[in-house]
Amino acid sequence: MNTLLLKHVGALENYGTLKNFTHKCIYKNQTCGDKVTMYLKINNKIIKKISYKTESCLICQASFIIYLNFIKALKGTKIQPFRLK
Repeated sequence: MNTLLLKHVGALENYGTLKNFTHKCIYKNQTCGDKVTMYLKINNKIIKKISYKTESCLICQASFIIYLNFIKALKGTKIQPFRLK
């Protein structure tokens, strides 16, 4: 397995349910059954805190953590609403 993926799977700093979250997003892959839940605390359109929980394979976990790191880089930045199609 790719060492980059393994490095990300071991990073559990934001794992768990965020207390007092304001937004929650659940994604379930209908093909394989992987499930990811992301919790956000947003105040005045600014991401203050973020956490996640997964019921998934290592590849899905690592992919989500890479995505989470991208979102964490936006902390303090005003965000705009969007919808997945």
